[in-house]
Order: sequence, then structure tokens, then C-alpha cells
Amino acid sequence: MKYLIYLRVSTDLQDTETQLDHCLRFIKQKDPTDFKYEVFRDKISSRKELFKREGGKLMLSTLKRGDIIVSIRLDRISRKLYETTQLIDALDKAGAEIMLVDQPGITNKIMLGIYAGMAEEEVKLLRKRVKEKLESKKNRGERYSRFLPYGYGLHETKLVPIKVGDEVVMKRGVLVPIYEEQEVLARMYQLSGEGMSHGRIAQALNQSGYRNREGKPFQKMSIYRILVRKGQTMSLSQLQEEKASRSCPV
Repeated sequence: MKYLIYLRVSTDLQDTETQLDHCLRFIKQKDPTDFKYEVFRDKISSRKELFKREGGKLMLSTLKRGDIIVSIRLDRISRKLYETTQLIDALDKAGAEIMLVDQPGITNKIMLGIYAGMAEEEVKLLRKRVKEKLESKKNRGERYSRFLPYGYGLHETKLVPIKVGDEVVMKRGVLVPIYEEQEVLARMYQLSGEGMSHGRIAQALNQSGYRNREGKPFQKMSIYRILVRKGQTMSLSQLQEEKASRSCPV
């Protein structure tokens, strides 16, 4: 029998050694003998399936009867129900077991499957909440991503609460239209509505003398990214009214 310790982090800021210490301490509490173990590591997002990760594939290929997979939590191994079901099948075929340090209540494969289903629903709910939050920010005219949407700048004095690490600070985050960019944006949407490809839209804008924020010609991919992040845009009539109001003497 051998303990197969699986460690996964998704960023360079996370540490597998801390996970390893917790796993070894957990095993020692359960097994006071001079046990054998092998460590498998992955530095990758959970979006990539366990069976396609380098460390995950290697661990499953060495799985033998009596072995026990040990990990901190189920989400280090899998966040999807179908993937966990495949893992349960692999454990059954090999005659192996699994132990989770922070979830010791999962003591059999049936509970593992139930918990996986609950975890998947929780992820879906979290994504829904994030989407609703972003939509709410859009509706309030606030910045909703780290990318400043084309056609907008930030208000100089209006501040909004933004989480930075563990703290919430007040920062510029209210969007205000940049009318020159809004004019280009309206033209993009017009050309797109006429069925023009992203490449042809870029060509048409460049031929009309329009340039991007850096003063360079538009490229096909930049048009694609701008249109994908489609947000609230001023209509051509609104732009004409704004131009007229700005040109009138006070």
C-alpha cells in the first residue's frame, strides 16, 4: 500500500509545500507506521481535467490495489461531477481509496459523488452571482473589468469601493464617454450590422483616418475584442447632439 499525495495550485502565488505538510500530518494521524508515499504536483487551473493534467495522469497511471489518494480538498482534484465520476470508476477498478484532509467527512465513494454534485452546483451559482454583479456595475455606469472599455474613460472625481487584496479602497471607477471614441465605436457597430467582417471593418476605419487609442491603425483582432465587450454605446444622433452642444459658445 502507498499514499499518493496529489497537490494542485493554479497560480505562482500559491504554494504546494504547504499542502504537502498538511497532507503528511493528516496521514501520520491516521497511520503511525513508517508508510510509503509519492507526491504528484500540477500547477494549472481546475478547468483542465484531472485525466489531462501531467501530474494527474501520472498519479492515475501508477494507481494500484490498496493505494490511497490523499489531497487537501476535492476541488484540488476536480470541480466537475462527471470528472469525479470518472475518478470514482478509476478507484473502483484499481481497488484504491481516497482521503481528503479538509473534508474528512467524505468517507466513501457515494459521499464523494454527492459532494461533487453539490460543489458543481455551487460553482454554477457563484458564476451566476459574478455575472449579475458585472451586469449591475454596467447598469450603474461603473468599470466592470480590469480593461477600460473602448469608448470610455474614468470620471476624475467620482469614486467607487473596489476590493484590493483584503481591503476595500475608494478608487476612480465611474465610466464617462470619450466622444471621439464613441464616434468610432458607433461606426464599428454600424459596419458590423451591415455584415462586414472584423478585417474589413478595420480596413474601412483606417481608410477613413480613424486610429486606436495608441494612435495606430486598427487591427482585425482589436475590432473583435471591442465588439465582444459590447456595452452601452451612444447612438449617432446622440453623438451629433453632443458635438453640436460642445461647438456652441456658452
